[in-house]
Amino acid sequence: MYNPWKFAINGKPNGDFSAPDGPILRLNDGGMDWQNLPIAPLLYRNVDVIIANDNSGDTTDMWPNGTSLYMTMQWARRNGLAFPDVPSPNEIMSKGINDRPAFYGCNATSGPLIVWIPASAAISGANGVVNIPTLTFSVEQNLVQTFIQNGNANILRGPNTLGYSKTPSNWPQCVACGVMQRQLRKLNNGTMPATCQQCFSTMCYS
Repeated sequence: MYNPWKFAINGKPNGDFSAPDGPILRLNDGGMDWQNLPIAPLLYRNVDVIIANDNSGDTTDMWPNGTSLYMTMQWARRNGLAFPDVPSPNEIMSKGINDRPAFYGCNATSGPLIVWIPASAAISGANGVVNIPTLTFSVEQNLVQTFIQNGNANILRGPNTLGYSKTPSNWPQCVACGVMQRQLRKLNNGTMPATCQQCFSTMCYS
């Protein structure tokens, strides 16, 4: 749990924030304002990179369209926090970025770089099986393996997966470049290894 608003200090309400109802602290799910990805706490920790695995069911067929990132960007800017430029859900869909990873913040001078990995059908037979409504409380036992295999394939994007053709063949190296980008920039005065430059030219949106 994080407490950026400092509404309570040593158990006592602070400032103008209304007092909790006795010993009960009421919490809301971040998804209630469409921030399904728990990025907000990390923005207070000055991290270099955030890997965001987005399994939101935004579209009519229950795949992510970037709404969570977009809403977090708007929230961060209202609160004076550095956050990279991300496209609107409409732009993500129109440009086909909704089923492949993207880097946001490559060119930013502050805030984290975000490696966004939207859920997609990464193996044959996954579409219509793993993209289920949020309020699904159980699945058939014989489908569990499909969920696990598709999740692995969507993140790792190895050969013989549907996601392989939608990312650079050296995808693991690109993730490593994303993780190291902020530190590489500081250490090398902006000079990146050729491999990383190639990754960024392919993966970076902003």
